[in-house]
Amino acid sequence: MLAIDPGSKRVGLAVSDPTGTIAQALATVPAEPRETLVSRLAKIAGDQEVRAIVVGLPRRMDGSYGPEAKAARELASQLRHASEFFTSRVFICDRVAPVTLDAGSPGEAAAPVLPLSTPRVRS
Repeated sequence: MLAIDPGSKRVGLAVSDPTGTIAQALATVPAEPRETLVSRLAKIAGDQEVRAIVVGLPRRMDGSYGPEAKAARELASQLRHASEFFTSRVFICDRVAPVTLDAGSPGEAAAPVLPLSTPRVRS
């Protein structure tokens, strides 16, 4: 699983072990140029052979969603549509807690998922 922490200047990446139990920092990539961000992230996901991508959904201190959350949702949507690059499922989450993905393999864990739409997955 690839976890993406989107930011306006940099995008943090972490990757989990095959069981989805332990994550470790992978890289920080520049957010600019925005025009190539999705293809750069898709390439990293493909290189890491991940089966799922989780995009963090930031909240403000009062718990509301701001423009950063809108940008994270847009990034997740764009990654879903970049499936020509990889076959990963893309999810978005707003907090971290281990749960089992309903469509995943036994023991596959991720953060709680807020589906934007049905992810496209190539067979």
